Amino acid sequence: MNKSRLFGSIAAITLIAIGAYAGYLKYGTQVLSDQNQASLVSDREILSYVPADTLMFFGGLETASWQEIIGMMLSEADWLHDAGWVQQLGAEQQAQLPPAVLMLSSMLGSYAQSLKNSTADAAPLGWGQQVDAALYTVGFLPVLRIKLADAPAFIKYINDAQQQVDLTPELSAAGDISIRAYSLDKPTAEEPSDTNLLIGTSSRYAIITLGGKLLGGDIRDSVFGLKKPASSLAHVSTLQDIKEKYHFHPAYIGYLSHREIMNGLTGDVDSGLSRMLDTLFAQLAEARATAMEGISTEESQNPADLAPDDTQESRPTTPGDTGMANTETTTEQKHPLAALRTAACRSELMLLAELWPQTVFGYTKLELTGNPKIMETRTVVENTDPAFMKSMQQLRGFVPAFVKNSAQKPMFGVALGLNVDALAPFITATVQSFISKQYQCAFLADLKTQLTQNNPALMLGMVSGMIAGVQGFSAMIMDLDADLIPGVEAAAPEIRNIDALLTLTSTNPQSLVALANGMNPDMPPIQLPADGSAVNFPLPLPIALGKPLKLALKGNHLVAFTGEISSRLANDLATTASSANGFLALNMDYGRYMKMLLKFSDQMTAENSDPPDTNGEDKSQALAAMEKLKMQMMETVDIETGGLVMDINVTMD
Repeated sequence: MNKSRLFGSIAAITLIAIGAYAGYLKYGTQVLSDQNQASLVSDREILSYVPADTLMFFGGLETASWQEIIGMMLSEADWLHDAGWVQQLGAEQQAQLPPAVLMLSSMLGSYAQSLKNSTADAAPLGWGQQVDAALYTVGFLPVLRIKLADAPAFIKYINDAQQQVDLTPELSAAGDISIRAYSLDKPTAEEPSDTNLLIGTSSRYAIITLGGKLLGGDIRDSVFGLKKPASSLAHVSTLQDIKEKYHFHPAYIGYLSHREIMNGLTGDVDSGLSRMLDTLFAQLAEARATAMEGISTEESQNPADLAPDDTQESRPTTPGDTGMANTETTTEQKHPLAALRTAACRSELMLLAELWPQTVFGYTKLELTGNPKIMETRTVVENTDPAFMKSMQQLRGFVPAFVKNSAQKPMFGVALGLNVDALAPFITATVQSFISKQYQCAFLADLKTQLTQNNPALMLGMVSGMIAGVQGFSAMIMDLDADLIPGVEAAAPEIRNIDALLTLTSTNPQSLVALANGMNPDMPPIQLPADGSAVNFPLPLPIALGKPLKLALKGNHLVAFTGEISSRLANDLATTASSANGFLALNMDYGRYMKMLLKFSDQMTAENSDPPDTNGEDKSQALAAMEKLKMQMMETVDIETGGLVMDINVTMD
């Protein structure tokens, strides 16, 4: 599943994401009375539960259409369901997994089943035809909140998923919300963390989050919505500003706030993350103190163990030293982030965070009614220093058009546009700008010292000097038909057909040819005609291709290729200028790529299995489902004046 599907599969992906978190939680939220609350910017109720200082958000200004979600996911539903999930695991394997993981996997499998056809109904999930959901954080705690159209249906969905993996949760309640807890510890854990996956349900909402014994009343009430935050996303224009600036679809908007993360780390008193970290570290310190008291008590009950060792030299003492270890806890021991929480660090680190304030993402195009279906997303790592970004743009190099063209439909293509000549100067200028400033924050002052003593630009300058003039590299596989050779070390493939090309773009490609000749003095020198004619690749290849590999100089492009399509693409480069037109591009046919990848994986497993693999039938089902994916994904990353921009285009038949 690729990034562009995050918005279409909000529940499925967030269920997995939540399962990856672990920690102990406590949080306090100041709540104003209704008459004292700030005026609302949005009247969407679910946003009133989301703290304005959430570290991240995924949702929208309006509800999402269930039919749109199906349209986004339909091509992958067979793979999601037929891959088997928990059913592929034997009873012994299931017994080793944490109950929370089993529950999440079972829920995800049931969710995938609901996407099996374009007329699928959301009723079994209890969501309704308009999905009203949001993923956010309270402190560092992830929370998924879903508005229910049919609470009994959702409860049945949870019960069925629970029964499928034979789990019995711990039950509790908070107000009118029933809570089920599933442990994130393995059944065999010697020191349980007491962290649980929590699923809460009321007549109006489902809430999925984490918790444990340390989940106090304040944070519990905030997470489950018994108390709303004083300042919520309904009170601020954050989502509206993002939507208007980037023209995102109003139902699918997300962001990660670097500012709020830095606020929490540096101890801003108004930060929910900061308060939660303070509570967590205090609890850990108390637990350590309790453990040390237990050790001291045990030692005092066994005085023989403390008898002096005549063979051990006495520890030197200084005036006022009693000879006993100093048990006073240092500031750093009391709070691991104390070094970042001085007034100087808070001020200087926040200035840095303001340069890269947030990462935003959303859909810019959704065409799901026709064939093919087209989805486009944009992710922007924002920067507020245009002069710096203009300097970084000098790193952009040449990316061939055929890699960025989604209609080309390669099995796999990748390109890196990098102006090597600009790399060392950019790094030098960036480092110099940093070390020229005076820092009161000890952390930044130490970093300045390290960069002064070990400037990375020096090594980069030496390396880039050897390949001066390089502006980009690309590789494209248009077609590949191959098998692994049984019994051959390193699983060398037997290639029946291949259509592929490699390109290296430079302002002086002949110098690269000379460099290659110098590195292989015992081999015949490579000589390329200036008119662009292709010659057979003169060096031995580690793998037999079944057809000649050609090498040619096409203008500023050094090209190695084989196959009819790649030959045509190589010829097109002869008249293509090596302009700075991008930074990174990726083009992939998921169905064909996964077919070949899993074919190799299956052959390697069969060759190396002893005893033979007994899950072949399940793997064949998963492979067959993946091969059905008719999805072309084209991704580009570029450097713009407003930040780093990643665009994804997905075309599905």
